Amino acid sequence: MTDLQIAFIITASLTGLLLVFIIFYRPIKRAVLKRHYVCFNGRVIYRIALDFDYYLINQFCYLHQKRETKTINHILFGSKWIYVIMDCYYPGAISAKENDPSWIYYASKKKKRYIDNPLKVNAENVHQLSMITDINKNMLISIVVINDDCHLEAFEGTSKTNFLVRKSHLRRLIKALEQRDVVSIDEKALAKAVTEIHALNINKKK
Repeated sequence: MTDLQIAFIITASLTGLLLVFIIFYRPIKRAVLKRHYVCFNGRVIYRIALDFDYYLINQFCYLHQKRETKTINHILFGSKWIYVIMDCYYPGAISAKENDPSWIYYASKKKKRYIDNPLKVNAENVHQLSMITDINKNMLISIVVINDDCHLEAFEGTSKTNFLVRKSHLRRLIKALEQRDVVSIDEKALAKAVTEIHALNINKKK
């Protein structure tokens, strides 16, 4: 076998591997992101908590009134608000209206299904968190975070306490909310809220 033949075989093999990588890269990337989205998003929120010296509780599990175990992905304790954050990964497109009970999720052009409105789901998390603690509901802000590459049809959010935001815009939203002209949470009240929520976390020993 000549050097030219060897070079051709090596080049053809590398080209083949490159084509396989190109073909399967996006599906594999989406599968990994979908599986670990809460973890990846948690890193972004953890960075926000570090930068602004906020306390953060991840994967808060509580017992719902229906005796079901529910999970809040992240609770971020800001200076003026306590943020109840829900992670949602949609590798496709969404047709959504703020107050509709269901949204339409398009996994592809030919495949669609109805999903529960995550804003309403997380609003229920906020309600339950307020119910099982002494935290005033007015101190709580609901945020649903979606992946940046999700195509979201024209969405008009009107709520001042329940938000849908792309992951890359989360920091900007929290900064804007913290700049609202409202009184900061009393430090003792904030410390009490952190302690109380931590104590109620079923997941804290796992």
